[in-house]
Amino acid sequence: MRSQRGRLAAFLSMGLLCLVLLTGVLCYYVSVPIYQSLCFELGCLGGIAPARAFPIRDLLLDESDLPLDWQVRGEPHHPEYRLPAEQIALTFGIDDCGPYSLGASHSVCRFVDGIASASYGYRYKTSIWFAPGAGLGPWHAPAELAYESPVADQYRFQCAVYSGSTRRTCQAVGQYEEYLVRFHTTIDPDHPRCMSFSDLESILVTIDERMAFYLGKDPQ
Repeated sequence: MRSQRGRLAAFLSMGLLCLVLLTGVLCYYVSVPIYQSLCFELGCLGGIAPARAFPIRDLLLDESDLPLDWQVRGEPHHPEYRLPAEQIALTFGIDDCGPYSLGASHSVCRFVDGIASASYGYRYKTSIWFAPGAGLGPWHAPAELAYESPVADQYRFQCAVYSGSTRRTCQAVGQYEEYLVRFHTTIDPDHPRCMSFSDLESILVTIDERMAFYLGKDPQ
């Protein structure tokens, strides 16, 4: 009887120990992402961005960087990305592109807490910007253009097709040190005069070259 009680007590003790360990592991994997997310929102991930001799507005594209007949629509504005970062964006558009008016936008965010915050911001925003959307097919790298940035620390370029249409929405998102940069546009393959994949590649190269120039990096 005593030996049975001893074995039962040992079994219960072992079970309790396993439960405590399992709870600790679960708490770790749950609490760490929550802690990172909270610190990201509060700007306490650590680090500080270096002083820059140029404003983020200098990093924006201008009208001459886009294809013929594209025009700036409005003034530079705050894109309201809900990020702990200095932000600016500029919108472009073209009319008379078949039955549609096409648009594009270029935004730049600078995380004052530095690279760690920008890296987290990249992962956080790409999970949202490349999420499945109503009326859109899956995001994928288009066969017409497989662009990889030689400058960015993290980079993603993909397109999605509008349901029942040949039009595609394409976007490139890159982390360049403490900067998060996004270019988003619509392409209609039936009207390549308005924006072709060759035009888009030229824009992505221009963004990379501009970031490399201002950050003192090799664009190759």
